[in-house]
Amino acid sequence: MFESFGDKIKRLRKQKGYTQERLAEKTGLSKMSIRRYETGERQPKIEQLFRIANALEVPIIELLEELWLEEKEYVAIFDGLNSEKKENLTDGFIKGYYQTSKKLNSVTSSWINEKKEKEVTRKISKHLKKLSLAGQEEAEKRIEELTRLEEYRKEPDEPPQEPDSPHTLK
Repeated sequence: MFESFGDKIKRLRKQKGYTQERLAEKTGLSKMSIRRYETGERQPKIEQLFRIANALEVPIIELLEELWLEEKEYVAIFDGLNSEKKENLTDGFIKGYYQTSKKLNSVTSSWINEKKEKEVTRKISKHLKKLSLAGQEEAEKRIEELTRLEEYRKEPDEPPQEPDSPHTLK
């Protein structure tokens, strides 16, 4: 069964335990805007979509899937234009689509990486709490060793940090 864009926002909002007012606060949008998106009275612009996806902690692609299905109507209108009007619209249409796709891919990748980082940090913290002080100090040494290996650094061009001298006080 097809779930409309508005129904999807409403379902995800309720799954998070948010009221329309709470979602509005988290997105910086008005409660009225959230209501209109949920009822299908309005479609959000791409910037609002990013805010909603972030507040609901879902990849924006999850929200856009339904909008793409609704885009078929727009495509039919575009296809119905005469060739002169199409030529005038095509460059802007393609450029807009490309820029939106590029931004979408960037934001989605960024969101996924941020979620993974938080999960890894949470797991490391959980394991560190199980270690004695000596074990935690040993873990810190191992992590520091990994930072000296280029393949594990975020910035491959960043020079490795030299380990602290055993005679240096921290």
